[in-house]
Amino acid sequence: MASWVSPPLEDQALEQELDEQELQRVTFLLRQRQQQREGCHVGADVELQELNSHQPARVPHLPQCYLEIKTLMWIENSVVHQKALQEWERKSTLLTARVERKRKLGWNQRNEIYNLVGFFSVFQGVLLTAVSQSNLLHCNNWWSPFTLSVLASLVTFVGVYQKFSYIWSLDKTISSEENTLKAVVKRVNDLRREGNEFRFADCEDSETRKRPEPSRFTVYTFLVFAALASFAVVFAVSHPVILCHSGCNPVNNCS
Repeated sequence: MASWVSPPLEDQALEQELDEQELQRVTFLLRQRQQQREGCHVGADVELQELNSHQPARVPHLPQCYLEIKTLMWIENSVVHQKALQEWERKSTLLTARVERKRKLGWNQRNEIYNLVGFFSVFQGVLLTAVSQSNLLHCNNWWSPFTLSVLASLVTFVGVYQKFSYIWSLDKTISSEENTLKAVVKRVNDLRREGNEFRFADCEDSETRKRPEPSRFTVYTFLVFAALASFAVVFAVSHPVILCHSGCNPVNNCS
């Protein structure tokens, strides 16, 4: 297992010198702004002498962007933390691409459900029109269009259920990968922010938490199946009603 190798003494001295220079620069700017607000005009030489006395009136915090760069420099010198950051960033990119691709597949499946319902409606409408305008069908022939209508409804129900089953499977996978993506992104942000204070034990705590799975029976699913069932019943019942209860005429026998 690779162990963390401390940076050379020259790098530590250089980093300490950079911190001191950044601190002095920020202190100088803050004191200069304060004196400008108070109407004091002190020469640059006097300011530099006060900075060299190492007794500033107020020691400001280093900028956050500078601390982030400093933390990244520390991570680059640690083999374990550097590998962890690279692996988590790779997983974050991979999971993001997977989630986006599966979301597109889910929308494609929903579009196919709309197409199935559209074909179902067109077929039932054509069949109903043919029955109502036919001169060859009588009351004793009602079972023929009725059977065709029921079969079309069953085939549509099976096709829509298969599409929904695939969508449910995709939603479950997307939910799992989104939770993993959130955990990975949190690790990257924590490592960038905490640096040497980062604890790998916190990763295990976040992974062991149970997350609820998405529900299959949503309002959208209920509405689709309810609409299909209503249309199926209406179309199926319409054929015997048209053939047997449309009045007595030379085409339809009342006997």
